[in-house]
Amino acid sequence: METNRKVIGNAISAYFLMFISATFFLNKENKYINNDFVKSHTKTAVLLHILFLLVYIIFIYVGLGRSVQFLGFSLSVILSSSFFIGLFGLLMYGVYHANKGKTFTISDMMSLTKTDTLLSVDEEKELSETEKFSIIISYIPFLGYFHYGKHLGNTRIQNIVKLNLIVSSIIAFFYIIWGANIANLFTLFYIVYVVFCVITLLVKDEVISLDIHKIPVASEEYIWGKTLWSYVVSHLKGSTDSSLSNLYSEKRTAHYAAEKFRHEEQSKHKNIFASPYLIYLPVVNIIFLGFLKSKYKYHIINGITISLFAIALGFTFGIKSIAPLLVLFPISFGLGYINRLGYQMPYVYDFYGFFATIGRTIKKLFSKGRAIQKKEEKVVLEVK
Repeated sequence: METNRKVIGNAISAYFLMFISATFFLNKENKYINNDFVKSHTKTAVLLHILFLLVYIIFIYVGLGRSVQFLGFSLSVILSSSFFIGLFGLLMYGVYHANKGKTFTISDMMSLTKTDTLLSVDEEKELSETEKFSIIISYIPFLGYFHYGKHLGNTRIQNIVKLNLIVSSIIAFFYIIWGANIANLFTLFYIVYVVFCVITLLVKDEVISLDIHKIPVASEEYIWGKTLWSYVVSHLKGSTDSSLSNLYSEKRTAHYAAEKFRHEEQSKHKNIFASPYLIYLPVVNIIFLGFLKSKYKYHIINGITISLFAIALGFTFGIKSIAPLLVLFPISFGLGYINRLGYQMPYVYDFYGFFATIGRTIKKLFSKGRAIQKKEEKVVLEVK
């Protein structure tokens, strides 16, 4: 606890000097300013000043939410007023702590209970810079999904990426259905959350994540879907021998065993002429159609099918719509799984399989038709 009144006075003044207090970091001579206590409060004060400025720019200068009215007030006024009141309260709380000789750090701004609840804070005192960078990347849409495929055994990164995916999907949905206002609001909330998490990681070596490991990823949802279908069919036939959980376990084991087998088989085939990451570049990836016998066969099918989705979305919603950009979600995951040579992207590969089956059926019927026609022509010739 700090007791020197001159040091305390400088710490308090940092909260009221609006950005000027940042010059305290440059002072190396005055012992009452070049002080850990003053610098701690100055960091907090500068962050609050930046947040004040961001709220002003976003809600007042830009006018985010101005067109949305609620009880006679625009959403921009309601949100900016709420944020300003909250930030002013934090400012006064910092002044109170400084006056008492106590520190008030960035991570103290939010009271977090460190228990095994939905929101968890993991204290990591020996995180390397590479590990920190890896965690930060996980918060970023699309980059996080690519990153996910390379860290399948890391539960913490999986939880961060899952939240990233859920929020990004909600934002994309609102952009397409209701326009930018509500989507921008969700974007802002997510940015604030990510900034807080990153600051906490860098300042205190603590990782904040939501414990959402029970929410399945796309591949798990896919397996569950097949499990439920098999369970319902078996139940209707009266041949249900195992529980749903056991059936899921069997399906999951069979799914990954099949992928492992495909991976081993594909690894025996030749490589392609260019970087495999180009396989997921929409439309351009059509150049890989002649390489379906290469080791990247399944990725090529995934990529070209995604291209067809992008084209369909462009025709349906318009080229200028955000809808075609939805393919960035599967593309990012596909790029992350590029080294899994037996990877059949859930739902996407099934879409290809559906039309491939129709194509084979039509070809078979056409071949039968031709055979019957030739047989009839032969009979006619014999008659003549």
